[in-house]
Amino acid sequence: MKVLIVAAGKGERINVDGERKPKPLYHCFDKYLIEHVIENFKKAGINEFYIVVGFMAEHIKTALGDGSKYGIKISYIHNLEFDTKANGWSVYVSKEFMGEPFILTMSDHIFQPEVIQEFVSFVSGKSNCYLCTDKKIKENTDIDDATKVYEEDGKIVNINKKLDQFNSIDCGVFYLTPKFFNALESAQLKGDFSITGGVKELASNGEFLTHDVKEGKWIDVDTREELIYLKENFKDVF
Repeated sequence: MKVLIVAAGKGERINVDGERKPKPLYHCFDKYLIEHVIENFKKAGINEFYIVVGFMAEHIKTALGDGSKYGIKISYIHNLEFDTKANGWSVYVSKEFMGEPFILTMSDHIFQPEVIQEFVSFVSGKSNCYLCTDKKIKENTDIDDATKVYEEDGKIVNINKKLDQFNSIDCGVFYLTPKFFNALESAQLKGDFSITGGVKELASNGEFLTHDVKEGKWIDVDTREELIYLKENFKDVF
């Protein structure tokens, strides 16, 4: 199985006070954020990675190289429209490289390693698309910005940042089959270039399932405050 990591964004919420660098290259526990992502999936038995780059792409490529220092293989995909289209476009530009089911994750979503291992084990060989979700809503560090999910019987009914009725949170890790690219195309025809747009297309037919992290720890690092929270609350994880 392959892992696709979206790492093309500008990180505008974390790049404050004149800072200018890719968010995946912020440090935590003597590693880049994206290195924690890579190492978690390597521990889950995956060694083939594709990273979608855009903003300051060469910095990320120089930092990580071809993956040999991690004992894995890294290939890079360039999203030339990272500044004008939403994150679903970063997934869509990988279409020619993802001809079989794959894992999609963000470069700034940090998980307890066991959560990733359990998710990879659970989805292996599945024919449907899955989203890793979290029902521990009150523990979310930025609920206003979180992507909310309303699910019933393990299926996504609705997903959006602005949902009034929701019972879980999108953790940003997906198991996707190639049909997801068709869903992205359908969403794009409606003017929606987000990953969420593609999920909605499949969810409308009951084709997008969920997998709960249960008591597992994770965080989406969008701000300096969340980076500090990660350093203070994940010491027992790494």
